Amino acid sequence: MPWRSRLLWFVLGVSITGGSVFGYFAYQAMQMVLHDPYYVEHAASCVVHYLEANNNRWPTSWDDLRRANPDRIISGPFSIEVLEQNVIIDWNASPSVLAHAKLRDDDQPPFRVIWLRNGKSIYWSSTEPNRSIWEYLQKHKDRLPQIKPE
Repeated sequence: MPWRSRLLWFVLGVSITGGSVFGYFAYQAMQMVLHDPYYVEHAASCVVHYLEANNNRWPTSWDDLRRANPDRIISGPFSIEVLEQNVIIDWNASPSVLAHAKLRDDDQPPFRVIWLRNGKSIYWSSTEPNRSIWEYLQKHKDRLPQIKPE
């Protein structure tokens, strides 16, 4: 085989390999960019729905959210099972305490009760999950369970 043919095959092989590697990482990045914001948005939505259905009491587990959100139990990209695999929720949070939190200088609440398991902070601009929880609690401060003094 002449050297030009070998060079052509070598360049072709490197191009295909490089394109495949690039494609794989581009796919992974798109999955993260497309799914992660929805995971936390849907988790916050499930918590708000639970609060509405349970006299503004905080859920204690994913099972609580399953019972309050039966339409999200079905399989799919944003089912409760998928959210549970990708999102962490602080089950010990107190709505009364969260409602009295003051926004930070960057206009975000000073707490983190919903976040991605992968540690990234990705969300759509108007749906930061903790801000969504804070806004709901601000509208319902007068109907929150009161904190009992210890």
